[in-house]
Amino acid sequence: MTVSDIRHFMKISQVSGVDRYLFADPDGRVIAHNFKTYQSAGRMVALCAKNAQAIAGQRLEYLVFKRQNNQDLLIFPVGKYYLGVIKQSDIPDGEVTGNILAFIKSMPETMMN
Repeated sequence: MTVSDIRHFMKISQVSGVDRYLFADPDGRVIAHNFKTYQSAGRMVALCAKNAQAIAGQRLEYLVFKRQNNQDLLIFPVGKYYLGVIKQSDIPDGEVTGNILAFIKSMPETMMN
C-alpha cells in the first residue's frame, strides 16, 4: 500500500455517519486512524474480523457491535486489511454501513490487494 493509497483511505473520515475510524493490517498494525488510543483497538479489529471471516468466509460484508450509547462499532474487510468504524450515534446503522460500503467500492483496485 502506497502513501497515496493511505491518503485516499483517510477520506473515510468524511463519509456521513463516521465518527472515528481505524485501518489495520491482518496482524492488527494500524495504518491510519483518528482514534485517541489505537494500538489495542487495531489488534481487536483484526482479531474480530479474522474470526468472523473464518465462520462466514468471503460472504462477510461487515460486523456490527451494538453499544448502549448508539456509537456502534462497525468492522469491514477491505482487501487484506480491516476497517473499524465508530459511527455517529444519531445516524442509523443501515445508513452508515451503506455509505461505508459505497466508499469501499469506490476505492482504487490497487488498495484492495
